[in-house]
Amino acid sequence: MDKRTERLRITAVKNLLESGEFESIKDVFIYIPRSVVAENIRVNNTRFKRMIDNVARFRFEELQRIAKFLGVDAQIIIDLVNNDLIKQGK
Repeated sequence: MDKRTERLRITAVKNLLESGEFESIKDVFIYIPRSVVAENIRVNNTRFKRMIDNVARFRFEELQRIAKFLGVDAQIIIDLVNNDLIKQGK
């Protein structure tokens, strides 16, 4: 993905996150490839996929890095992960 496309997608996701359109952290990856986020937060892509599938594996630091990469308040990402935890019954 070229840098311009990446920037446009990040802006779109930021706007959607801030407007409360997303219910799950997985919704982010409809717009931005998981591998792009993993690379930018310095996490192995395979490990990142496991974290997405089981959000209890995320560390607080990783959630903060995702928020920084997307340009949103960390609480938004934390809330999405919390929603996922509730859905997963954890």
